[in-house]
Amino acid sequence: MNKIRSDKIKSDKIRSPKTKNYEKHALVQPPKDDSRRCKYVDPNHGRCKMLLGRYPKYCQMHSITIDNLYVDQSHIKNAGYGLFAGVFGFKKGDVIGEYSMDSIRVKLRDIDQRSKNPDFRYTYCADPKRGQAEDDVDCWDALDYRSTIMRYANDAHNSKYTNNAYFENRKGRAYMIASKRIEPLEEIFVDYSEDYWATF
Repeated sequence: MNKIRSDKIKSDKIRSPKTKNYEKHALVQPPKDDSRRCKYVDPNHGRCKMLLGRYPKYCQMHSITIDNLYVDQSHIKNAGYGLFAGVFGFKKGDVIGEYSMDSIRVKLRDIDQRSKNPDFRYTYCADPKRGQAEDDVDCWDALDYRSTIMRYANDAHNSKYTNNAYFENRKGRAYMIASKRIEPLEEIFVDYSEDYWATF
């Protein structure tokens, strides 16, 4: 079996949160006629012909193969889609994936200024560094469904489920980490923190 080099595969360009009218152009759900195709290129068979749908870079099959993740209907009622572990699951302490894609990086001040009613549902901000002004803190806004598959993870808040993952900052990047063993095909629930729920 050929080793998949996901770092060599270019992803579709997405609209940056820094651009004007970002919220109007970012797509929270893919259009029904989404004809974008999976970016995986098999050395023996060429490029994958599967449509991406709600997946940002790879089709479901290659998301499972490359990232050990897939998207499906969440077990939480009325929560929409959720993020699920692939066939290998995750051990406690494993990095599930990265949230901090460069294309969606934005300073906290830009989020505050770009809209009178900013949508923070997909925004994650790093912890301020010593002496750093709050406005200069790095954030990542995954409002656009094309940005990162990590955006589909729900918080188990007020449900019968419990969180099995958390966010962690490592050298200026934001990662989702397994807080306990996550079984194959199990839904991933990540702690959004109390600050998130305080805004509702």
